[in-house]
Amino acid sequence: MVKKLWIVALFFIPLGQVWAGINASLGYELFMSGAGERYLESWLLLEGKSLEYVKNEEGKFQATIQVLVLATQNGEIKAYDKYVLESQSYNETEQELGDLFDVHRLPLNQGAYQIEWIIQDLNAKDSSKIQHIDSLWVTPGEGPSLSGIMLIESLQPFTGNNPRLKRGDLELMPRIQSYVFPEEEVLKFYVEAWDTEQFMGANTGFALRGLVKHADSQQAVPEAAFIKRMNASPSKPFIGQLPIAKLLPGYYELEIQILDSTGTQVAQRKKLFYRDGLMPELTEEELSKLVIEGSFVEHVQDLDTLQEMARCLVPISEGRQKQFAQNMAKSEDTLKIKRFLLGFWNQKDPKNPELAWLKHKRLVAAMNQEFGTHAMRGYDTDRGRVYLQYGPPNAVNKRYNEPSAYPYEIWQYYQIGAQTNVRFVFYNPNSIDNDFILIHSNCRGEINNRQWQMFVHNRNNSFGVDQNDVMNHYGSWSRDLFDQPR
Repeated sequence: MVKKLWIVALFFIPLGQVWAGINASLGYELFMSGAGERYLESWLLLEGKSLEYVKNEEGKFQATIQVLVLATQNGEIKAYDKYVLESQSYNETEQELGDLFDVHRLPLNQGAYQIEWIIQDLNAKDSSKIQHIDSLWVTPGEGPSLSGIMLIESLQPFTGNNPRLKRGDLELMPRIQSYVFPEEEVLKFYVEAWDTEQFMGANTGFALRGLVKHADSQQAVPEAAFIKRMNASPSKPFIGQLPIAKLLPGYYELEIQILDSTGTQVAQRKKLFYRDGLMPELTEEELSKLVIEGSFVEHVQDLDTLQEMARCLVPISEGRQKQFAQNMAKSEDTLKIKRFLLGFWNQKDPKNPELAWLKHKRLVAAMNQEFGTHAMRGYDTDRGRVYLQYGPPNAVNKRYNEPSAYPYEIWQYYQIGAQTNVRFVFYNPNSIDNDFILIHSNCRGEINNRQWQMFVHNRNNSFGVDQNDVMNHYGSWSRDLFDQPR
């Protein structure tokens, strides 16, 4: 997988005609300045192609974004900042648009806050903006504590270009999305140990311990751990790394602890991250060594049941593993199917494969109930497959009686892997059963149809092959709901 941060390679989009809706990634953590003051550091990455560009005084195209950061207590503003970001200037024929990256720091006193970010595209005709709200505690120093954990994208000697990226003599590029690519063999991070001198005493030693745990089972990964001895101080910054080459795809937690001189844990902080990649392929040789006796598949004897147990794994399988599941759904070798099922769920949850299977089984039953048709199981439909593959959507908009439109649904996910604000459009051109077809998505690897609105609104209309937008019919919400799901 190719990883790019600063420049996003695009197919050609004429500037000034970029799709509506800002696509942004936001990360933030609490840190301490050299003077001992807490501040909220936020990192904002704006996707270049999601912004509106207008001509500037030089006759080139430029995007202009306004950012408002508010910290309130009981509705009263305690701290805020409002500023403008401008993109590079581009010629009309540019085929690559740079992303906008910004680091911001907001000093905060002790207390409980509601933090709000309002990000607005000043060039957008529809005043396109996004909003994010979160709660934050700036706690008093009642003992040693830890700052937030910053996952590091890259680090290099400080060049003087951006003082807000400076940590000691290094320039740290934060990893805004907690997403680790398959080729990465180490996880880099930055953290600060606070108030160890005040509560442990000057010249006292303490230890910083780091480890990686499976998010579900909380089982520690043996090779991903360290202990670093330190001397107490008001704020002790630390840049570390952990080996993650052997981590299988899935969700993990990076846990940092402060240990006192007796080895007792006195503070901890956790950071969730996702390891991307394909699960290792199950080989015939590995499957033949699995012991069926005592496992959850031992007493399943019915061939149809075993085939169905394999078939319902297709939506959550990838690569050759998906073909393997499809083959097992047709096989009549019960022992071979059992070994495949056991191997599959051993990969998903080595600690409790049976529980992982039972959770999936319940989801499959729910999909069949919710999305099944007379001809298809629910998990075979597009909606059932997407739900099983990516989990429950964060927002669902259902429009079944819109003028000139077939019944349709728009699903939104706040994040799938490294992507944020992911959307799926399903429609039902038959209008007589429960089978909604996936017609468009901005998710990588899914169908991307620039004319999706034409299909959805083709109930009483016709359209040309070069047409991308429908006429504004009374009651039409498809574009608005896609750009700004709610």
